[in-house]
Amino acid sequence: MVGVSMEDLAPRLDAAAKAAGAPAQAAGAPSKANRTIVGMPASALHPGGAAQTQAASTPGAANRTIVGLPPGSFGNGHASPGAPQAAGFTAQPGPPAGAPRVVPSANGTLLGVARPGIAPLRPGVAPEPEEPLDPDDPTQLYVRDSSTGKEAPHGYQPADELGATVGPAAMGRNQAIPRQPPWEGGKRRHRIDPVRIVPAKRAKITDPANKRALAVVIAAGGLALIAVLVAVFWPSAPPLSARARADAEGREGVELTCKSCPDGTKVSIDAASAIMADSTALVPLPTALSLGENRMKVVVDRPESGRDETLGIVVNVAYRIRPDLASLQGDHPSIQIVAEAAAGTRVSINGHTLPLAGGRAVENLDVTEACTGLTGEAKTLTRQIPYAVTPSDGRAENGVVNISVGIVPLQLEAPGPHVIIDGPSFVLAGRTMKGAEVIAAGRPIAVRADGTFAQVMNVSSVGATQIEVRARLAGLAPRLAQIKVRRVESLEAAAREFLAEGPIGYGALAGNVAGQVGKAVALTGELTDIKKQGYETVMLLDIAQTQGCAAAGACTVRLVLGAESAAKKGDTLRIFGHVARAVALPGRADVPEIEVDFALNAGGKGGTSAPRGGK
Repeated sequence: MVGVSMEDLAPRLDAAAKAAGAPAQAAGAPSKANRTIVGMPASALHPGGAAQTQAASTPGAANRTIVGLPPGSFGNGHASPGAPQAAGFTAQPGPPAGAPRVVPSANGTLLGVARPGIAPLRPGVAPEPEEPLDPDDPTQLYVRDSSTGKEAPHGYQPADELGATVGPAAMGRNQAIPRQPPWEGGKRRHRIDPVRIVPAKRAKITDPANKRALAVVIAAGGLALIAVLVAVFWPSAPPLSARARADAEGREGVELTCKSCPDGTKVSIDAASAIMADSTALVPLPTALSLGENRMKVVVDRPESGRDETLGIVVNVAYRIRPDLASLQGDHPSIQIVAEAAAGTRVSINGHTLPLAGGRAVENLDVTEACTGLTGEAKTLTRQIPYAVTPSDGRAENGVVNISVGIVPLQLEAPGPHVIIDGPSFVLAGRTMKGAEVIAAGRPIAVRADGTFAQVMNVSSVGATQIEVRARLAGLAPRLAQIKVRRVESLEAAAREFLAEGPIGYGALAGNVAGQVGKAVALTGELTDIKKQGYETVMLLDIAQTQGCAAAGACTVRLVLGAESAAKKGDTLRIFGHVARAVALPGRADVPEIEVDFALNAGGKGGTSAPRGGK
């Protein structure tokens, strides 16, 4: 048995000796003559099966016994009489009777023994003391026996692999195998462990200069990180801002503000476009924006080699206050201020609080007075309407609705604002802008391409009537003119009625023309000049001293008659009309202008106020 000491086998030696009939040695003191070779089968000592040994050089070597094997297993094939069989061994048949006994030689060699330490390799030299193995020492390497599954020291091989037949496998797998240090030639074999790579420890920075450099690096990294975070998360101003706004004509649009856009930058929303000036442009829209968020794209075209881009904008409309010009074409021209807001919003327009019905409220502004009157010049109707909107969950927002809309011009040449006729008709003639429509007494009048018109108007009966003449054009405010027409049976009778109403004379007129505008006036004088202009007749009348003039030929008035006149230069006329204004004449001071209602010759030869036809 491998690795078993002699002290442990003493009881077994005594038992074997008694079985063979030999005297037993005292326990614990085995004799050198009875030295035992442990764990070797007898057949391993000779190839032929007979035990052949050489005599030992020491006394008593001839009596050397192999313990653990049956006494008859050295080649005779039979067990000694009365010898018990060792546990785990099979008795071999002994030699035939009378065969010579083979005595091992003292110089014999044990074959198949490769275990160091079984027999001394260096006689007379004490072996090195065996060092105990430390199972916790990682430098002592072990291998696992494939047959037993147990560990053994590096270099160890089981006895059954070295030619022995009695090994750990034969003796039982449950017996513990003591760990022995590796030996080779009687010397301890040292194993070279593989090189272990130990991670290098980070050196501590003890130099103050290095510490300062490290602090600077850390601070710089922190600043860089802060800069990146600020650049990513800090809210920056958008490159383009937008809000809803109405232009000067009341059309709704989007006001764009771009600080990075130079003057001349073109901004476009769909087909509508505008040019930036002072970083601002108002792009008109063909349709009104809806309440809430309105998402759209703006094409920015910077001049020359500037960057062009397309940006998305959101125009949020919480409420809308806008003018509606459709009511301008009504019988009484007006402008509607329409407010649209969410339910619960309070709306006040022009100082009036309006209730919302279906999210909508309307304020109507009558502009009839601003559109009434004759003028040949294009005028503009402007209004500034204040408003206040208070949402249900917010504060009031105040603003002004700016209204600016043109008024169609209208000039009447005949018959004038006031006319008294003694016939059944008169001529209505005048001028307006190209493309406009003229309506008189509710009936349209043909307008020529140049904007002029002329129409004979019939008066069916004696009496006074008022005719409205309107010139209109889509998108503009209309121009209204009121003509007072009176048909009489006799102009002489009309003159007496006129004088009965107390018209002013020249003395009152000459001292304050502007203060007498619109008042009825009656004058008598000599006709010094007469000129026909279109459908009207322009005359100059010198007032006689008997009418309040300070000197003869020093008092002149200008007469405008909206009809043809049969009078001629040098005639004395009696005129009845209204003060219009003061006009300048070449080489003279300002003189009063009179709109003539009708005129009579001083000789009673008839009037000049009633035209007899029209062109």
